Amino acid sequence: MAVLVQQAAAHMVMFNPKSRPWYDYLLNYNYNPHAVFAGGVKSVSKNGQLQWPQHNMHSICGDAVDERKWDKPGQLGGTYKKGQTITTDIVFAQNHLGRVYMRLCPLDAKAVKDCVPLRRPDGKGVTYDLPWTKGWWGVTDGFTPPVSMQNLDFRMSKMQLVGKPQGCAAWSCDQFRGMFVYSFDWQLPKDFTCEQCKLQLYYLTASRCWPPCQQEPCKKPVDYEYCGKPGATYPEEFWNCADIKITS
Repeated sequence: MAVLVQQAAAHMVMFNPKSRPWYDYLLNYNYNPHAVFAGGVKSVSKNGQLQWPQHNMHSICGDAVDERKWDKPGQLGGTYKKGQTITTDIVFAQNHLGRVYMRLCPLDAKAVKDCVPLRRPDGKGVTYDLPWTKGWWGVTDGFTPPVSMQNLDFRMSKMQLVGKPQGCAAWSCDQFRGMFVYSFDWQLPKDFTCEQCKLQLYYLTASRCWPPCQQEPCKKPVDYEYCGKPGATYPEEFWNCADIKITS
Protein backbone atom coordinates (compact mmCIF):
# COMPACT_ATOMS: atom_id res chain seq x y z
CA MET A 1 0.00 0.00 0.00
CA ALA A 2 1.40 3.39 -0.91
CA VAL A 3 1.41 6.07 1.73
CA LEU A 4 -1.37 8.53 1.01
CA VAL A 5 -0.10 12.07 1.41
CA GLN A 6 -3.30 13.92 0.62
CA GLN A 7 -3.40 17.28 2.38
CA ALA A 8 -6.93 18.40 3.14
CA ALA A 9 -7.75 21.95 4.14
CA ALA A 10 -9.33 21.02 7.43
CA HIS A 11 -9.00 18.30 10.01
CA MET A 12 -10.01 18.52 13.69
CA VAL A 13 -11.12 20.96 16.37
CA MET A 14 -11.99 20.61 20.07
CA PHE A 15 -15.15 22.45 21.08
CA ASN A 16 -15.56 21.17 24.65
CA PRO A 17 -13.86 22.64 26.50
CA LYS A 18 -13.86 25.55 24.10
CA SER A 19 -10.41 25.63 22.54
CA ARG A 20 -8.71 28.79 21.31
CA PRO A 21 -9.39 27.82 17.66
CA TRP A 22 -13.05 27.18 18.53
CA TYR A 23 -13.40 30.62 20.09
CA ASP A 24 -11.78 32.04 16.96
CA TYR A 25 -14.44 30.27 14.91
CA LEU A 26 -17.32 31.46 17.09
CA LEU A 27 -16.26 35.07 17.51
CA ASN A 28 -14.03 36.00 14.59
CA TYR A 29 -15.64 34.11 11.70
CA ASN A 30 -12.55 31.95 11.20
CA TYR A 31 -14.01 29.14 9.12
CA ASN A 32 -10.83 27.11 9.21
CA PRO A 33 -10.37 26.50 12.96
CA HIS A 34 -9.67 22.83 12.33
CA ALA A 35 -6.33 23.28 10.55
CA VAL A 36 -4.03 24.24 13.43
CA PHE A 37 -1.02 22.23 12.30
CA ALA A 38 2.01 24.48 12.82
CA GLY A 39 2.33 25.17 9.12
CA GLY A 40 2.06 21.55 8.01
CA VAL A 41 4.46 18.67 7.53
CA LYS A 42 7.01 20.57 5.45
CA SER A 43 7.38 23.31 8.05
CA VAL A 44 7.25 21.08 11.13
CA SER A 45 9.82 18.65 9.71
CA LYS A 46 12.03 21.56 8.57
CA ASN A 47 11.78 20.53 4.93
CA GLY A 48 12.36 16.88 5.82
CA GLN A 49 15.53 17.49 7.83
CA LEU A 50 13.97 16.28 11.09
CA GLN A 51 12.86 12.81 12.08
CA TRP A 52 9.68 12.56 14.10
CA PRO A 53 9.15 13.25 17.01
CA GLN A 54 11.48 16.25 16.55
CA HIS A 55 9.48 19.38 15.76
CA ASN A 56 10.25 22.75 14.19
CA MET A 57 7.47 24.99 15.54
CA HIS A 58 6.90 28.02 17.75
CA SER A 59 4.47 26.68 20.34
CA ILE A 60 2.88 23.51 21.67
CA CYS A 61 -0.50 25.00 20.75
CA GLY A 62 0.11 24.65 17.01
CA ASP A 63 1.86 27.86 16.01
CA ALA A 64 4.25 27.59 13.08
CA VAL A 65 7.73 29.06 13.47
CA ASP A 66 6.57 32.41 12.12
CA GLU A 67 3.19 32.42 13.95
CA ARG A 68 2.31 33.95 17.32
CA LYS A 69 -1.43 33.30 17.46
CA TRP A 70 -2.40 30.09 19.23
CA ASP A 71 -0.04 30.36 22.20
CA LYS A 72 -1.71 33.56 23.41
CA PRO A 73 -3.93 33.07 26.51
CA GLY A 74 -7.61 33.43 25.77
CA GLN A 75 -11.05 33.11 27.34
CA LEU A 76 -11.67 30.26 29.73
CA GLY A 77 -13.13 27.30 27.90
CA GLY A 78 -14.05 25.30 30.99
CA THR A 79 -13.88 25.18 34.79
CA TYR A 80 -13.25 21.92 36.64
CA LYS A 81 -12.30 20.53 40.05
CA LYS A 82 -9.00 18.83 40.78
CA GLY A 83 -9.18 15.08 40.33
CA GLN A 84 -12.34 15.37 38.24
CA THR A 85 -13.04 13.16 35.25
CA ILE A 86 -13.53 15.49 32.30
CA THR A 87 -14.88 14.93 28.80
CA THR A 88 -13.32 16.47 25.70
CA ASP A 89 -15.47 16.69 22.57
CA ILE A 90 -13.70 16.74 19.21
CA VAL A 91 -14.83 16.86 15.58
CA PHE A 92 -12.56 15.27 12.99
CA ALA A 93 -13.69 17.05 9.83
CA GLN A 94 -11.10 15.04 7.90
CA ASN A 95 -10.41 11.77 9.68
CA HIS A 96 -6.91 10.39 9.18
CA LEU A 97 -7.31 7.84 12.01
CA GLY A 98 -4.38 7.97 14.41
CA ARG A 99 -4.02 8.76 18.08
CA VAL A 100 -5.26 11.43 20.48
CA TYR A 101 -3.29 12.74 23.48
CA MET A 102 -4.38 15.25 26.13
CA ARG A 103 -1.94 17.15 28.33
CA LEU A 104 -2.34 19.64 31.16
CA CYS A 105 0.13 22.51 30.99
CA PRO A 106 0.99 25.69 32.88
CA LEU A 107 -0.22 28.73 30.99
CA ASP A 108 3.33 29.69 30.00
CA ALA A 109 4.48 26.18 29.05
CA LYS A 110 6.62 26.20 25.92
CA ALA A 111 7.49 22.50 25.70
CA VAL A 112 5.66 19.21 26.19
CA LYS A 113 8.08 18.34 28.99
CA ASP A 114 6.44 21.11 31.02
CA CYS A 115 3.05 19.37 30.77
CA VAL A 116 1.38 16.42 32.49
CA PRO A 117 -0.20 13.74 30.29
CA LEU A 118 -3.79 13.10 31.33
CA ARG A 119 -4.69 9.48 31.95
CA ARG A 120 -7.81 7.67 30.91
CA PRO A 121 -10.11 6.92 33.86
CA ASP A 122 -10.48 3.31 32.67
CA GLY A 123 -6.79 2.69 33.40
CA LYS A 124 -5.89 2.06 29.75
CA GLY A 125 -3.11 4.58 29.42
CA VAL A 126 -2.84 8.16 28.17
CA THR A 127 -4.11 7.93 24.58
CA TYR A 128 -7.09 6.97 22.48
CA ASP A 129 -6.74 5.42 19.02
CA LEU A 130 -9.38 6.29 16.43
CA PRO A 131 -11.25 3.26 15.03
CA TRP A 132 -11.16 2.32 11.36
CA THR A 133 -13.79 4.14 9.33
CA LYS A 134 -15.76 2.87 6.35
CA GLY A 135 -13.81 3.24 3.11
CA TRP A 136 -10.72 4.69 4.80
CA TRP A 137 -7.74 5.10 2.49
CA GLY A 138 -5.77 7.77 4.28
CA VAL A 139 -8.77 10.00 4.96
CA THR A 140 -12.55 9.96 5.31
CA ASP A 141 -14.80 12.91 6.01
CA GLY A 142 -16.37 13.79 9.34
CA PHE A 143 -19.70 12.24 8.39
CA THR A 144 -18.24 8.75 7.94
CA PRO A 145 -18.81 6.39 10.89
CA PRO A 146 -16.44 3.73 12.19
CA VAL A 147 -16.76 0.29 10.63
CA SER A 148 -18.21 -0.83 13.97
CA MET A 149 -19.80 1.28 16.69
CA GLN A 150 -19.56 -1.60 19.17
CA ASN A 151 -17.08 -1.85 22.05
CA LEU A 152 -15.64 1.63 21.61
CA ASP A 153 -13.57 3.10 24.45
CA PHE A 154 -15.33 6.45 24.03
CA ARG A 155 -18.73 7.89 23.11
CA MET A 156 -19.93 9.21 19.78
CA SER A 157 -22.76 11.53 18.81
CA LYS A 158 -23.67 13.94 16.01
CA MET A 159 -22.75 17.62 16.01
CA GLN A 160 -25.79 19.82 16.53
CA LEU A 161 -26.44 23.32 15.24
CA VAL A 162 -24.23 25.91 16.94
CA GLY A 163 -26.02 29.25 17.26
CA LYS A 164 -26.05 32.37 19.39
CA PRO A 165 -26.91 30.49 22.62
CA GLN A 166 -23.67 28.53 22.13
CA GLY A 167 -21.63 31.71 21.59
CA CYS A 168 -21.74 32.07 17.82
CA ALA A 169 -21.41 35.72 16.78
CA ALA A 170 -23.00 35.02 13.39
CA TRP A 171 -26.54 33.75 12.83
CA SER A 172 -25.18 30.23 12.98
CA CYS A 173 -21.87 28.40 13.03
CA ASP A 174 -23.04 25.23 11.36
CA GLN A 175 -20.25 24.03 9.08
CA PHE A 176 -19.69 20.96 11.31
CA ARG A 177 -23.37 20.15 11.76
CA GLY A 178 -24.07 16.45 11.37
CA MET A 179 -20.44 15.36 11.68
CA PHE A 180 -19.49 12.78 14.28
CA VAL A 181 -18.37 14.03 17.69
CA TYR A 182 -15.78 11.91 19.50
CA SER A 183 -16.08 12.25 23.29
CA PHE A 184 -13.02 11.14 25.26
CA ASP A 185 -12.78 10.97 29.07
CA TRP A 186 -9.66 11.99 31.01
CA GLN A 187 -8.68 12.15 34.69
CA LEU A 188 -7.37 15.44 36.06
CA PRO A 189 -4.54 15.22 38.62
CA LYS A 190 -5.67 15.19 42.25
CA ASP A 191 -3.03 17.70 43.35
CA PHE A 192 -3.22 20.37 40.63
CA THR A 193 -5.20 23.62 40.68
CA CYS A 194 -4.89 26.74 38.56
CA GLU A 195 -6.66 30.03 37.96
CA GLN A 196 -5.79 29.65 34.30
CA CYS A 197 -3.81 26.88 32.68
CA LYS A 198 -4.01 25.25 29.29
CA LEU A 199 -5.22 21.89 28.09
CA GLN A 200 -3.26 20.72 25.07
CA LEU A 201 -4.85 18.37 22.55
CA TYR A 202 -2.36 16.62 20.30
CA TYR A 203 -3.55 14.56 17.32
CA LEU A 204 -1.03 12.27 15.62
CA THR A 205 -2.52 11.14 12.31
CA ALA A 206 -2.03 7.73 10.69
CA SER A 207 -2.17 8.49 6.96
CA ARG A 208 1.59 8.94 6.41
CA CYS A 209 3.01 6.64 9.08
CA TRP A 210 1.35 4.56 11.79
CA PRO A 211 1.41 5.71 15.46
CA PRO A 212 4.09 3.81 17.39
CA CYS A 213 3.37 0.49 19.05
CA GLN A 214 2.72 1.14 22.74
CA GLN A 215 2.49 -2.42 24.04
CA GLU A 216 3.59 -5.57 22.28
CA PRO A 217 2.33 -7.55 20.49
CA CYS A 218 1.27 -4.97 17.91
CA LYS A 219 -0.07 -5.47 14.41
CA LYS A 220 -0.69 -2.40 12.29
CA PRO A 221 -3.39 -2.64 9.59
CA VAL A 222 -1.21 -0.94 6.95
CA ASP A 223 2.08 -1.87 5.33
CA TYR A 224 3.87 1.43 5.87
CA GLU A 225 6.17 2.03 8.82
CA TYR A 226 5.58 3.15 12.39
CA CYS A 227 6.19 6.87 12.92
CA GLY A 228 9.75 7.60 13.97
CA LYS A 229 11.21 4.39 12.53
CA PRO A 230 13.99 4.62 9.93
CA GLY A 231 12.46 5.24 6.54
CA ALA A 232 9.08 6.31 7.91
CA THR A 233 7.37 9.31 6.36
CA TYR A 234 6.95 12.29 8.69
CA PRO A 235 3.37 12.38 10.05
CA GLU A 236 0.81 15.13 9.81
CA GLU A 237 -0.09 16.47 13.27
CA PHE A 238 -2.61 18.86 14.79
CA TRP A 239 -2.83 20.80 18.03
CA ASN A 240 -5.47 22.69 20.02
CA CYS A 241 -5.11 24.49 23.34
CA ALA A 242 -7.98 25.40 25.64
CA ASP A 243 -7.74 27.78 28.59
CA ILE A 244 -9.23 26.18 31.69
CA LYS A 245 -9.53 26.75 35.43
CA ILE A 246 -9.12 23.98 38.02
CA THR A 247 -10.41 24.59 41.54
CA SER A 248 -9.84 22.69 44.78
